[in-house]
Amino acid sequence: MSPRLKSVEDRDAAPPQQLESDGAVPSEPAPSRHPGLIFVCDPSAEAERLMTALRSRGYPALDVPLGLLPSRLRYQVPDLVVCDADAPEVLDQVRELRANEATRDVQVVFLGSEEGALQ
Repeated sequence: MSPRLKSVEDRDAAPPQQLESDGAVPSEPAPSRHPGLIFVCDPSAEAERLMTALRSRGYPALDVPLGLLPSRLRYQVPDLVVCDADAPEVLDQVRELRANEATRDVQVVFLGSEEGALQ
């Protein structure tokens, strides 16, 4: 078989993209909302203790590094995000979260010292 030709199995394995009613190619699927889900974006020992306490009370708490937060929010939308207030890029990440219609209502809590980077 020529390398340019696809077998019937290859052709059938990937269904053609469906077009929206206006003829546009659909965008990524909307992220799914997970009631009670908490993302903790803080590598500190305090955040580890917080996650342990939340999990012991039945809350699904996930460790999500701050740099990966935007990509994670494309697929899962939590009820709460706990962030390290001392991280220099934290405000940029929260602005991005607020700019997205699917995530703008997510509550954000900042953890950090009084002398932290958040201003």
